[in-house]
Amino acid sequence: MINRINFIGFLILISLIGCGGSDEQPKTVITAPEEAFEYEVPEQTQDGWLTATLSDVSIDEKLIEDMMLSVSKARYGYIDSIVIAKDGYLVHEGYFGGSTRDTLNDIRSVSKSIISTIVGIAVDAGHIASVEDKVMTLFPEYDLLQNWHERKSDISIRHLLTMSSGLACNDTQLVSPGGESTMFESDDWLEHFLTLPSLREAGAEFAYCAGGVVGLAGVLEKSTHMKGIDFADEFLFKPLNINNYNWLKTNGDLLHPNGLFINSRDMAKIGQVMMTGKWNDQVILSQEWITQATSHQFTDADLDSLGFLWWRHSTFNFDLFYAHGKGGKTIVVIPKLNIVIAIAASNDPSTALGLNWKIISDFILPALM
Repeated sequence: MINRINFIGFLILISLIGCGGSDEQPKTVITAPEEAFEYEVPEQTQDGWLTATLSDVSIDEKLIEDMMLSVSKARYGYIDSIVIAKDGYLVHEGYFGGSTRDTLNDIRSVSKSIISTIVGIAVDAGHIASVEDKVMTLFPEYDLLQNWHERKSDISIRHLLTMSSGLACNDTQLVSPGGESTMFESDDWLEHFLTLPSLREAGAEFAYCAGGVVGLAGVLEKSTHMKGIDFADEFLFKPLNINNYNWLKTNGDLLHPNGLFINSRDMAKIGQVMMTGKWNDQVILSQEWITQATSHQFTDADLDSLGFLWWRHSTFNFDLFYAHGKGGKTIVVIPKLNIVIAIAASNDPSTALGLNWKIISDFILPALM
């Protein structure tokens, strides 16, 4: 049995930054009566998930029932849903506070990780020759002489994927010229990012920057000669039977770095593709890309290890990677255990990620052992 580890405070900073839009207000929590939850196998729908029971994949049903009761009593804040897939099967889905299977979650910065995945699909298809390709030459329509420095010519797609462009963009600093709140007020978000001053050499330092993801959305359209939403729909969403979603756009009609709304079962599909590269035997993403995207690329002293806009953490003697958005929207992938966990929550940003880790460490991981 694995010791239950307190993750409160783990990576609080990543919960606080880069998720865009107005702050979420805490919701009124309606607690359940003190009674046991009875597990039900997820319904087999037409969304492409094959379902199985918890016992089919050797997960302790009683611990998952205990988790549902504890979450319903608001012991982990305001949780909207928890979905678990194991060994390629959907084995648990639970919804709270009026959320349902069809609810579209505002996943905020998880959108950044999914944009990275879409860029990976474009690389696999040959639309982008290499992540080492330079960024600035792709946008001749902009006057890039403003704040020009020779260092900017070295910025590559890799630097956008690892938030290390070297430009004056840091969403954790209120006075940063490239901070997302300032960018959102500009006439053209992409131009705003590309014309930021250069502070340092590309690749020298990590700085959390939504503007760089806007840059990636621009690279995607330039490279594929398609609207980003059309490329995403044709090569990611449709193959995954993701038909009900909404993706906000920038003021230049690019994919918004914090703008995807998607249901919880579909969140888990994204995690499944990032783990295996496949959906129902159809290859969506190459293992080569997955290895790069989920391997250590950059580390900030206050944050976890970063891949290509997917975060990494090592605990319990195995690696996991995850995407996280403001309020507690989280996709967690543990390849060694062949498990995907999708949690949607509406908690205070300062505690949201820690509460999700607590649910996983208190119930889900022990249930596997």
